[in-house]
Amino acid sequence: MQTYNILVTGCGGDIGQSILKLLKTEPITSRLTGTDIHDHHPGKFLCDQYYNVPRAADPGYISTLKSIIEKHEVDIVIPVSEIELRLHADTGLFNQLVSGNTKIICADTSTLQTGFDKLATARFLETSGLPYPKTFLPEDGRTPQFPVILKDRFGSGSKALQRANNQTEYDWFTGNNPSLLVQEMIPDTEGEYTCGLFCHENLVRGIIYRRTLQGGFSNYGIKVNNPDIDSFLRQLAERLKPSGSINIQLRLKNGVPYLFEINPRFSSTVLFRHKMGFKDVIWSIFAATGIPVPEYTEAPDGSEFFKGYEEYISIP
Repeated sequence: MQTYNILVTGCGGDIGQSILKLLKTEPITSRLTGTDIHDHHPGKFLCDQYYNVPRAADPGYISTLKSIIEKHEVDIVIPVSEIELRLHADTGLFNQLVSGNTKIICADTSTLQTGFDKLATARFLETSGLPYPKTFLPEDGRTPQFPVILKDRFGSGSKALQRANNQTEYDWFTGNNPSLLVQEMIPDTEGEYTCGLFCHENLVRGIIYRRTLQGGFSNYGIKVNNPDIDSFLRQLAERLKPSGSINIQLRLKNGVPYLFEINPRFSSTVLFRHKMGFKDVIWSIFAATGIPVPEYTEAPDGSEFFKGYEEYISIP
């Protein structure tokens, strides 16, 4: 089997560490390199060599990565940091690294731009005829139907998330944070779901978890078979036409899936999914290098994941 030298950026976060962990178990991996802006994290223990690098917006960021790529003959770069990916969506940041046989693993620019802007996500779903929570900006002058959710238009997860139950709360939140987006609140009485979606050419694969959250992250999930969600994911793939792996957050209302967030990147559940056969990181590497994507051997429905913790000690 062909093996690759792989660079994972942003390995100080949970997603980067999850990707390093799964790559260490796969025969496709030859050597792992990790980077981040500081080394106060355990990601440095999960790779063969680790480097501190400048922030993505720093003029020296790309030149630093280039030197690392050349030194370690890196074949595959997997950018994980959302800041990096947002810059790439806006400026084509990582296109400067594509030379020789080096491949960049991330979603296509159109999907990045749609997913990283919650208003753009809502407008895409509206024009595509797919169900979504009513979404608008406070300055649109629309009358909210309380309760509503207020969230950062360009943020991710539960950052800056607020619930306004009445006009007084609404005025206070929007007055103190004008960048907030207003979204219809879909109750979680029918469950909240996180879904992986991998697309390559005509291949579409999905995995569905009903989940619970702790601190903004999925701390528990159970793999389910839901034909309505599966159909929704396939319609989404057909209309969005993403290339690579993305993550979908949704809730059900009267059995209908309502998407409230597209994360156009690998998600914090990437390692759980990998252990259940949904190996979207490995599939992405195969797709990028022109090798046929392996078959998908699904874990049985009812399989569960639990978020745990590990301790790392460094003694000088």
